[in-house]
Amino acid sequence: MNPAIIQIPAANAIEATRKRRDFSLEPGHEQSPLMMLVKRLGVVVIFNVMKPIFNNPWENLMKKSVITTIVLCGVLFGGGVCLAPVWAVASASPALDKDSAKPSKITSIKGTCTFSGKENPWSAKLTPKGDGTYDAIYISTWSGKPLNYVGTIKTDLKSEISGTGKACKGAGNGTFEFSGKYGDDGIAQCKYNEVNGRRKGTMTAEMPK
Repeated sequence: MNPAIIQIPAANAIEATRKRRDFSLEPGHEQSPLMMLVKRLGVVVIFNVMKPIFNNPWENLMKKSVITTIVLCGVLFGGGVCLAPVWAVASASPALDKDSAKPSKITSIKGTCTFSGKENPWSAKLTPKGDGTYDAIYISTWSGKPLNYVGTIKTDLKSEISGTGKACKGAGNGTFEFSGKYGDDGIAQCKYNEVNGRRKGTMTAEMPK
């Protein structure tokens, strides 16, 4: 077979590809300097936005696949290159940060406790046990005296939280339990009460960190 017969179609294909690539350079199809700048900036934004998404092992695999498809379409077809980073930013930045909390990295929680009309801060050191449950070491104060309790806290890190605590030292006494739901502000409004006792009140709990 004559090699020239094979080479001619290949040469034609290469020439056709070159013409398609240079189409925007033909008279009447020139790209304005502003459009070229916008596209270049779009590519830079795309890679800056996608880098933390793909480096985050907690990101959903489906989200990564969809973002990749959108970005590739933007790069290949030109016009979408500016839309891709906007979509990626929206996907990577949820309205509420409470969904981004990771159980294995959570170590603390804090809030306020109101009893007999007086509000005092409280906090707890947390140790993950699994299934949304944490060992908790509570610290609070009452009239300047330290209150120490140990117990557990359970939360889905989205909408609900509950817990128990038993006095271990300081001025604390008895055993309490509490429960509540998180609002759109990421703060749970809770009620607590003494187990087998009469003491009760309200408390708030921020999203664990």
